[in-house]
Amino acid sequence: MADYRVEPGLALRLMQDARTEDALPLLAFVLAKLWDRRDRANSMLTLAEYVNMGGLDNAVGAQAERIFVDLRPSPAETAQFRSTLLFGMTAVPSDGRILRKPMRREAIPKGAVRLIDAFIAARLLIASESEIEVAHEAIYYHWLKLAGWLKEEEADLQARQRIVDAYRSWQEEQINKPSRLLPPGRPLEEGRALLDKPGATEGLAKFIKDSINAENAREEERQARQRRRQQLRVAFAAAALLLIAVAIVGFRQAAIAESRRLASSSVSVQEDDPELAILIASLGVAELGPWGHSVLPEVEQQLHRALLASRVRFTVIGPKDSPMFVPLNPDGKQLATGRSDGSVVIQDLKHSVINNCA
Repeated sequence: MADYRVEPGLALRLMQDARTEDALPLLAFVLAKLWDRRDRANSMLTLAEYVNMGGLDNAVGAQAERIFVDLRPSPAETAQFRSTLLFGMTAVPSDGRILRKPMRREAIPKGAVRLIDAFIAARLLIASESEIEVAHEAIYYHWLKLAGWLKEEEADLQARQRIVDAYRSWQEEQINKPSRLLPPGRPLEEGRALLDKPGATEGLAKFIKDSINAENAREEERQARQRRRQQLRVAFAAAALLLIAVAIVGFRQAAIAESRRLASSSVSVQEDDPELAILIASLGVAELGPWGHSVLPEVEQQLHRALLASRVRFTVIGPKDSPMFVPLNPDGKQLATGRSDGSVVIQDLKHSVINNCA
């Protein structure tokens, strides 16, 4: 290194470009790359090579893009590398900054390993025995491909940060940790989605799974309560139907008993008043009608006996002005009906002949 010189124009350009607070790590990266591309013939680090690299701002992005062009990763490799870089090695706090964060080596998906190793070799990623992280946050802004990915995944990255913040609150809670689990709805759905992406630490994954298990337990309890309510409704309906059935049976039994009582009453008055016996027996027959029960044989027989015992041979139905007197001829062949207007109707019962007498 002592035999190599820095072209004067390069030194001035580096001082002009390295005025930002985060320029020192990027400057170290650029100088390392310039050393790799040094002019061995003239033992010099040249301004031309620095410009060819894209300068301080664009050196990282240009290097990353060159790796992609050289390796020609498959769509599957690109997808896994993209997911690993965004969700495993990047944090997006609520203030909108883009920050790097380490990712455990064992969490790197196999499909991303080839690109990850190439980025480590190019000093774009830093690797330790257990973790890998982005070497320079400038890559988020100066590698156009990654900047585009960040824009596309902005909503998911913000969702991830919300889950991480909730996880930290859960870790800090000492008394009622279950109250700090992800609530149902959007937060829990975002947590489920995060489990399918690389980069979730063991603790974060456990927090999400505990949240899912808690919601599953709540859902099972809700379903159990719903089943209990349904069982109660069914039991209530069955009890109501049983009561109705018992009531119907009770009413039918009461109706049968009443029908028999009326038949017995009909028997008791038949000798003295056959017509009343007929009426009472008829009520006994009618008692069972509303309950769909057939007439009891003993009730039907009593009605027949009462009818046979009746002294009524015929019924006279007069005009609107009802008869005042109804004398019968001693031989039983003629009937005289007197009316309120003073007229008399003589009816021949045998031949149905009617004579009106004023």
